[in-house]
Amino acid sequence: MARPATRLLFLDACIRREHSRTEALAQAYLRLRQKQGPVECQTVLLEEEALLPLNGRRLQEREEAIQRGDYRGEAFRLPRQLAWAQELVIAAPYWDMSFPASLKLYWENCCVYGLTFRYTPEGQPQGLTALQKATYLTTSGGIIGKADFGFLYLQGLLQGLLGVPTVERFSAEGLDILGNSPQEILHRARQEMEAHFLNMPR
Repeated sequence: MARPATRLLFLDACIRREHSRTEALAQAYLRLRQKQGPVECQTVLLEEEALLPLNGRRLQEREEAIQRGDYRGEAFRLPRQLAWAQELVIAAPYWDMSFPASLKLYWENCCVYGLTFRYTPEGQPQGLTALQKATYLTTSGGIIGKADFGFLYLQGLLQGLLGVPTVERFSAEGLDILGNSPQEILHRARQEMEAHFLNMPR
């Protein structure tokens, strides 16, 4: 009997996708992931979503819908999709010590009480999505080191608020440092991902 396909959501926060090194790394990851077993993949191109930060009016409208338990509207399309996913892949370049603003706006619109998370009677956050794993992919011209505050934010949100058991990260760093070979750095990142999948149980 064939294994059911894993519901995978790909959040693409790359800006120049046709020239993006982060996009290239993400596509390499997705190809490797597809070799591990069947996936049903949906993609969100964040630059095409034209997401807006919540303001007073939109926040009130959202809270009124939540009070009614009505998550059918367009404002809940992305949160419904997030709740559907069993696996999450996020691709975002390293920008200003973090990631592009579109990715933060995505989470502001998708952290919806009663749909993607809730609080227990003891006041502890509890995830409501089907997510079991999230993978963050990034590239940088310089060396990130321990200063990937975007990943630290996502790790805290995914594990602390949404309760995702496994959160992983792969990066290709130092791509623009004089004397470095971007192709070689990306190749090593792909090799690291390949080794990761080889060591995973099937």
